[in-house]
Amino acid sequence: MQSKKLLYSILTGAFTAFVLTGCGATKPPTPSGIRVPVTEFAQQRQKEAMQKKEEAKLNFRKDRATRNFSFGYEETEQ
Repeated sequence: MQSKKLLYSILTGAFTAFVLTGCGATKPPTPSGIRVPVTEFAQQRQKEAMQKKEEAKLNFRKDRATRNFSFGYEETEQ
């Protein structure tokens, strides 16, 4: 009877320690740094895309090369 109580107390202690230590699982990472809303990045990308689009409109056909087929060379319009 004494050995069953000793075995029971050892198993109970081991199980309790196992549960309290978290089964060896790693802790999730904690966030660090400044919290920035996700929509801010989307707005920034949208603004950059609009700027690129406006630049493309302004530069449309400025660097177009024309070919002179009679002589076989290219000229760029300035």
